[in-house]
Amino acid sequence: MWIDLDRYKQINDSLGHRVGDELLCEVGRRLKACLRETDSVARVGGDEFTVLITELADGSDIEAVPAKIMHAISQPMSLDGHQISITASAGISLFPEHAEDAGALIRDADLAMYSAKQAGRSQYKIFRANLGAAAARRLEIERELRTALERHELSLVYQPLMKLDGELDGLEALLRWTNPALGEVGPAECIPIAEEMGLIVPIGEWVTRQACSDAARWLREGHELGRVAVNLSAIQCVDKNFGVMVERALTDFKLPPSKLEFEVTETALIRNLDKAIGNIEYLRKLGVRFAIDDFGTGYSSLSQLRTLPIDCVKIDRSFIKDLEYEGNGCTTMVRGIIGLAHNLKLEVVAEGIETEEQFTVLRSLGCDVNQGFYLHRPMSFEAVEDLLQKAPVAVSESLNLLAASTLILNPSPSPAV
Repeated sequence: MWIDLDRYKQINDSLGHRVGDELLCEVGRRLKACLRETDSVARVGGDEFTVLITELADGSDIEAVPAKIMHAISQPMSLDGHQISITASAGISLFPEHAEDAGALIRDADLAMYSAKQAGRSQYKIFRANLGAAAARRLEIERELRTALERHELSLVYQPLMKLDGELDGLEALLRWTNPALGEVGPAECIPIAEEMGLIVPIGEWVTRQACSDAARWLREGHELGRVAVNLSAIQCVDKNFGVMVERALTDFKLPPSKLEFEVTETALIRNLDKAIGNIEYLRKLGVRFAIDDFGTGYSSLSQLRTLPIDCVKIDRSFIKDLEYEGNGCTTMVRGIIGLAHNLKLEVVAEGIETEEQFTVLRSLGCDVNQGFYLHRPMSFEAVEDLLQKAPVAVSESLNLLAASTLILNPSPSPAV
């Protein structure tokens, strides 16, 4: 068995290393108490343990022993005045069914443990051959992701946001990761792993600063740009340093706050609203915009939508793909969302537009801004520059905004030396 404690890092960080060390010792004691003299248990490192169980009487023991171990670990602990409960995820490999050497057995148990983590934690999985490829890729992503930032493997592409009249309204910044070993790794695959590993905050900071840097450069060159939208994770929303980090990025690159927008999913915002509200209100006072992404797929009530500190809603692509000229259930829902948002003085963006019919219907419904492959695919920094060259240029307005932002963000200039 390969055992990994669930969310141990949060306990260690919040209660201190002394409590974290005591927790590891207590887990070790509980593991030993579950085993026979002929079995072995070891701490591999960090919060990971291995157990070697020999001479099982019959197949039922394969389920009984890990169930006993998981139950023992999950019982509350009293450590240094704190009542703590923790769970574990475990993977199991069998000799000789799965492998005949120690290294391969350990690898298979480790892969099964990652499968248990992905399935929701607090459980164990027995290795199966079809677990191998997916779990092995996840392990490789974790290993490579730890150094992706310092090796400069991350980049941004931008997908245009288009107004009803066909003019460019803004750009959504989209993260791309190109790794020598893995190739192109999509955000849907790497972002959840980055969140679990505690890497989403530094990665999110890099994305924010890079987007601010690019946007400020386009403005300095005299291009008109409504805003650059950056996706925001639930973890970033509640990070205590998030507001300061964003303000510093705006100041460093002299970007007007009104040119930056954060997109956060409906579910992430509602679940973390009490903790996130301070960061959001702080940045909105500076002029930073906030949008609800994937709107319609979460569970916010109409009363919550009325009071949320947001400027825009983005209709989820699942509603857009079935729009029709004649009208159907999706068309009715999109019409309702647009009308509701407009009555609340919110801007509406439709994402995932892939056909002329979808675009025509959205225009007829009065959707403010449209986005999707039918209009523009995500493009590189250089391709955006080419697009901006073709857009209306407003040099004086852009430069005036840059000058004004410098005064707003730096109200007290340093004295001359």
